[in-house]
Amino acid sequence: MARSILVGIAVVALVAACTGGPATTPAPTAAPTLGITTPLPTTAVATPTVVPTAEPTEEPTVEPTLEPTVEPTVELTPEPTDEPTPEVTETPDNVNGDLIIFDDFVDENSGWATGESGNLSIAYQDGSLHFDVADPGQGIWSKRSLDGEFGVVLAAGFFTATTDGAIGYLCTNPLGEQYGALLTSTNRLVFFSVIGGETNVLKRHDIDVGMTPGATEGFGLECAGTSTGNFRMVAVLQGSGTLAAYENVEGPETFTGVALYSEALDVATTVDVSQTAVYAIPGSAEGMTPEAEELMTHVPSDWGDTCIETPASDVAEAVISCFLQTEGTGAELAIFQQYSTKEDMDATYQNTVDIFGVESEGSCQSGPNETTWSINSETRGRVQCAPQGVGIRFDWTDDQLMILSSLFDFEGDYQNTYNLWVDAGPI
Repeated sequence: MARSILVGIAVVALVAACTGGPATTPAPTAAPTLGITTPLPTTAVATPTVVPTAEPTEEPTVEPTLEPTVEPTVELTPEPTDEPTPEVTETPDNVNGDLIIFDDFVDENSGWATGESGNLSIAYQDGSLHFDVADPGQGIWSKRSLDGEFGVVLAAGFFTATTDGAIGYLCTNPLGEQYGALLTSTNRLVFFSVIGGETNVLKRHDIDVGMTPGATEGFGLECAGTSTGNFRMVAVLQGSGTLAAYENVEGPETFTGVALYSEALDVATTVDVSQTAVYAIPGSAEGMTPEAEELMTHVPSDWGDTCIETPASDVAEAVISCFLQTEGTGAELAIFQQYSTKEDMDATYQNTVDIFGVESEGSCQSGPNETTWSINSETRGRVQCAPQGVGIRFDWTDDQLMILSSLFDFEGDYQNTYNLWVDAGPI
């Protein structure tokens, strides 16, 4: 169940809807976080040839709705009813990857902060963590300790909101400072921080997808601290893929907690979080695990400084994420996942095709396609190029190395991404 949360998730947005530069607003009251990353592509040293498989249909497009106009104006910090007593799972087997927390909110002592302040409250209720945000324009979050210190954290969960609003995750450093992302029902994704009682907008994105009132949304956030190099965050939405990435040379070094976040827009709302999963690894710029170091030998050498080891959310032996750029021409992200068996690799790839696959347009150079790829007439694996919630993605397998790779281009340029795939993708 935990693995299904992570497949195809993307970034979120903070409700602060100013149109100018970064703004500082009072912090919301309760804080939640979910984190997930999508797989990134592997490297290639030979020139592949791709054979189209089917006739195309038009690429689906989604028109954005109006952006939010209300910012939270009051800081409310409900105290938990009891001291959090996080329940730490035993070291998981590789079926669950680097899972450290999985919570279905049945145990009311599982460690999330609860309480109320004025018209805002958080409580365990009927197998969910229930957020009641009765004041329009306000936000609340619920923290939970990770019972350890980690360089990279990936959180993901299922949110159901009754009305227009926002959902999100936060990662907490040892000083209690929080960094996260939230997604609104008005198609805005915002990266933000909460430091010293102030909410600071780090980056806003107007996107073609958002949180849908009444629907259960799988949202995730991955946070990588400066212990891995630069500070980075990636947001994902189930069914829509990776939404956006944030990077800065300054930021938190490590993380010791996460938080779930909910916010109302112009009307009151309630949000139920029915499941949440957290994956984490120590993460260090000074060294990776032996499995990740081996995987790095298949990544283009000029990408090396952009890559970090990230948590595995399934049976992958190692995962490498490369932050090529935050925006611009060409792909922004690349992910490489090493598997021990072709069966596991193919199953993960097929799951991705089931979610994002559309009718072929004949060539990845101009539009969607799903086919085999080859070198010197030898079939080496399968490749998919397809639209996602924001931009496009290329996913491909390597049958000899058992590496599943992905490229994400938020601008949606098939030709540019195809060129990058040919030059640096197929191994």
